[in-house]
Amino acid sequence: LSLLLKSPLPEDDTAQQIIDSYNTTYLEQLENTEIVINDNNQIQLLSDTIIDDSGLTELFGNEIFYKIIDTEKRLPHSNLDAKYLKDYEYLNVEAIGLEELADQITPELCESLGYIIAQSTLFEKPELLKWLNKLVKHIPEYFGKIPFIVHNNTLFSLERLIEEED
Repeated sequence: LSLLLKSPLPEDDTAQQIIDSYNTTYLEQLENTEIVINDNNQIQLLSDTIIDDSGLTELFGNEIFYKIIDTEKRLPHSNLDAKYLKDYEYLNVEAIGLEELADQITPELCESLGYIIAQSTLFEKPELLKWLNKLVKHIPEYFGKIPFIVHNNTLFSLERLIEEED
């Protein structure tokens, strides 16, 4: 009971000043201290960090992400749980969603995606179709150019499959 306050804190609550001072120092330190391990195993600032919220890197890897999103920022290391960087908005970490990603996709990039799909045999994974189903809403004009369908042991896009005689 000796920990009880003799009286409540006054209206000009100094605790709020302490909280404000703590928050200011905390945010300054977050801006100036490297705390994120990136995909190159280097420690970097939050401001140098970008998050793939589109699902692209889970299927295709980081390099195609960097090819599509022209940035100097780096993704967090795959062993890190980046959900905190996404969920804590005050951190201001840039997150690239499917819509932002789709804005950057060109027919040439569709071919690059097809190459990765073939090399990594992603066409065997149901996750690919789920991801493509989300992507088609954002790039209906280019979706038919992404080779992801296996026919006669060859990978085809929808456009090429329709043209195929067999």
